[in-house]
Amino acid sequence: FTRFVNKLLFTKMLFFNIFINSQTSINFIKFFTPHFPKNHRFIQNFIPKII
Repeated sequence: FTRFVNKLLFTKMLFFNIFINSQTSINFIKFFTPHFPKNHRFIQNFIPKII
């Protein structure tokens, strides 16, 4: 049972980290996109693959 709970907590933390990272990535893209209009589509396609 304890192992199951630990696994659950670990998974929850993992998803939480991914969520925070995706939020950061989105802010990063929003900040940099105006400087790189040509790369905007590339970034849009590339980032979801990382997340």
